[in-house]
Amino acid sequence: MSISPKKRRIAIVGGGASGIFAAIHLLDMQKSHCFEISIFEQNAVLGRKILVSGNGRCNLTHRFFEKQNYHSQSAEILQNIFQHPPFSDASYMQTFFTQKGIQCVCESDGRIFPISYDAKSLMSIFESLLLNVRVNTHSKVCLIQPIKQGFILDIEDKENKKSCEEFEQVIIATGGIAYPQLGSGEEMLEILKGMGFCLESFKPALVAMEAKISSQLVGIRREVVASLWEGTKKKKIVSLSGDLLFTDYGLSGSVILDLSFYLLSCQRPAYLVIDLLPMYSVQQVLEEYEYLCKKFPQRSIFVFLNQYLHSKISLAILKKSKIQDSSTLSTLTKQQIQEIIQDIKSWKVFIQNVRNFKYAEVMAGGVSLREIDICSFESKKYKDLFIIGEVLDIVGQRGGFNLAFAWNSAYCVARAITRLT
Repeated sequence: MSISPKKRRIAIVGGGASGIFAAIHLLDMQKSHCFEISIFEQNAVLGRKILVSGNGRCNLTHRFFEKQNYHSQSAEILQNIFQHPPFSDASYMQTFFTQKGIQCVCESDGRIFPISYDAKSLMSIFESLLLNVRVNTHSKVCLIQPIKQGFILDIEDKENKKSCEEFEQVIIATGGIAYPQLGSGEEMLEILKGMGFCLESFKPALVAMEAKISSQLVGIRREVVASLWEGTKKKKIVSLSGDLLFTDYGLSGSVILDLSFYLLSCQRPAYLVIDLLPMYSVQQVLEEYEYLCKKFPQRSIFVFLNQYLHSKISLAILKKSKIQDSSTLSTLTKQQIQEIIQDIKSWKVFIQNVRNFKYAEVMAGGVSLREIDICSFESKKYKDLFIIGEVLDIVGQRGGFNLAFAWNSAYCVARAITRLT
């Protein structure tokens, strides 16, 4: 197949956040319409994970993002990435969205959303910006063959019909293997492995945790402060606040998903220390007990705890302390009440595991950052092959950080390709 001398043929493999933005940036930066851009997406539509991000509200980015908001096995390289624009300037993407007619709102915690709070309306804007891009859905790239001046892609459609196309430059933006119900980049990772790329081990990230929890507590949700500890060193890694959900497999909720980010770099075994009553100090609860013990000595400890906790949590605390729920305040020893309060304020839960990729928001691991140029995201092994987004060994915290990396890495690739023309 001959390549037109007037247009540079560019293939983008993957129609998620990074792939869409690579195309948009290329269209913006091209000189004299010199690019012929094709997106190959295995799903029926583009941006399936964008549509469910932020529970359908699409947490676009974050007002501030820095190296410490991300994790990689190549921490030093990650640090270097954030020393270069656009990663060194968090305001860049906010300006870009405004220029494209996407009005945004910044919440008090720094998370940025489209003012519509609707991922579908956002995707309609993105699609309107891709009118000059050849979008191929139901198209899976099965093989990448390097040739003298570019690459040949083997492509399979939904009817399993195969075809080959030749491109001068290829951008890999297939994402990871998390949440495979919306499409997985597993096959592309295998292709890249076969091409000689070093892959860091894959781990589910931003995901619920498996732990031994009383069946009585399943379904209870509560605002807590939870701390992650390394078990062998008995070293506290981080403390975070948020909602906690007791489940049949263990623990979920925003605070658990946030803590799972830090679990990536935490030595196992690890455990959580959960403050079920963060708005009260140990001393305040003890003083309330002493007051009520004098005023209502025959009141049961179960009733006392219920003024602070869900009744099922109260029962679980008492069972752990081996105290009858009918025991009166006046019959408890000082040591017993101190132990009960300590359990409320420092409930220890050992982490058995995290849930699998089916339940994870993102994937940790992927193509090693050592494989790419940190300014252009071009492969060091193959000229004109670029790798961006979640397929790389970089994962961000919740709050728009993973989409921020997708947008910004796409910008870097478009900038690099434009400079080559």
